[in-house]
Amino acid sequence: MFEHHELGSALSEDELDAFEDELRFELLQLQLELRERDHPLILVLSGFDRRAQNSMINSIYKWMDGDGIRADAVEDPVDAANGRPWLHPYWRTQPAHGEIGIYTSGWTERTIYARLTGQIDDRAFEQRLATIRRFERTLTDGGALILKFWLHQPKAALERKMARTKADDGWACTDEDRTYLSRYDEARSIAERALHETTTPRIPWTVVEAQDWRYANSTIARAMRDALRARFDAEPASPPLAQVATPRRASVLSDLDMSAQLDGDDYEDQIGYWQRRLHRAAWLAKGAGLATVALFEGPDAAGKGSAIRRMLLGLDCLTYRVVGIAAPTEEEAAHHYLWRFWKHLPPRGQMTIFDRSWYGRVRAERVHGHAEDHEWQRAYAEINDFESQLVEAGTLLLKFWVHVSYDKQLERFEDRAAKKYKQYKLTDEDWENRERWDEQLRAADDMIARTSTPGAPWTLVPSDDKEYSRVYVCRAVCEALEGAVATQ
Repeated sequence: MFEHHELGSALSEDELDAFEDELRFELLQLQLELRERDHPLILVLSGFDRRAQNSMINSIYKWMDGDGIRADAVEDPVDAANGRPWLHPYWRTQPAHGEIGIYTSGWTERTIYARLTGQIDDRAFEQRLATIRRFERTLTDGGALILKFWLHQPKAALERKMARTKADDGWACTDEDRTYLSRYDEARSIAERALHETTTPRIPWTVVEAQDWRYANSTIARAMRDALRARFDAEPASPPLAQVATPRRASVLSDLDMSAQLDGDDYEDQIGYWQRRLHRAAWLAKGAGLATVALFEGPDAAGKGSAIRRMLLGLDCLTYRVVGIAAPTEEEAAHHYLWRFWKHLPPRGQMTIFDRSWYGRVRAERVHGHAEDHEWQRAYAEINDFESQLVEAGTLLLKFWVHVSYDKQLERFEDRAAKKYKQYKLTDEDWENRERWDEQLRAADDMIARTSTPGAPWTLVPSDDKEYSRVYVCRAVCEALEGAVATQ
């Protein structure tokens, strides 16, 4: 793959000067236009020569407006993730719409280095490459323009450059630099394999000969210009629709026994018992370094908040945080819809409780038309992939659908309307959702059927009797924590 990129620059210095002047102007104009668009530009610079990557970043900052450009380097994504999925640092630093995000090294190069140094075996290497393909497709499906460049240096050129590098010139060689040079042939073989397997028609790798830094920088800048022009000139294409869920005669939720209940004495005994046991289990999980995500979905007035509050009575505030999900903020709306959830993932030893979650894409946004058909249909696979990464990273993922019947919901709405201290809970949106009850149920049924996986199953909680659902949830969380700790 790399032999064809060891030819050297074909342009003279004068030609490069003239070329760069014109290119700089064009890039500035395209950057201004990008700011008005609803997608970011993601630039990945990789290769065995960090100085070549750094040179390109310096040129971009020189030629373009630094406002809206962010460069990130993740030296060890596993350590930076702190128990979260290894792609967490790259999700957290995603540029917003209209911005340019530059990743030096990047997720593919970090995977190459991990394989070279034996941090992962060949099977894990293949799994990571598959994860990378899904990650990049998720970003591009969400609108991002991704350009990936491998800055290639022949071994002899890399040896000469590193021989000239001294610590006192402000640029010290790292252990990683020396590893790449000392194991160049092996590293090159792994890199060729990785680039081949993560090149797709929509997101190819471009190999750039980097012995002449001006030539390399101009080549990449020209590719940026051409890609942005093509993106801006192209008419928005209609993405292919994902397969729609097959209609079912009976809803998954229609089979739920909504008559389950507890009387007062049983409730007080059981809730107290499970809260005490939950308290102990949460501390054991913290000591074991177990990250936990518990999410709650369900119709309005189903009792999600009530169940969460009873959970919290059994937890120490040092072991958890609650994230309430409402309509996205302006900043959140300027990113991929999963971005705001990635940034809230817990580190080792902590629990994050989501009161509503990423499932809004396939429920509320679907029903109310806030997401196009192709967006919410595509989201099932994106969500399953996201959750599989959580589970693979060792996170305990608990998903609760807290359900209420149509008649019981009306009763609770009327109770809220009648009591002043509860009226704030009842909104016009609640009544609108109720008018769409059948649509909401159909969306929930599809969601449960298509995202309940062996590693991330849904737990359905009947909640016409709130006391029953509170105990049910406390017990389920407690037993899941105990089981996860016991198997570590």
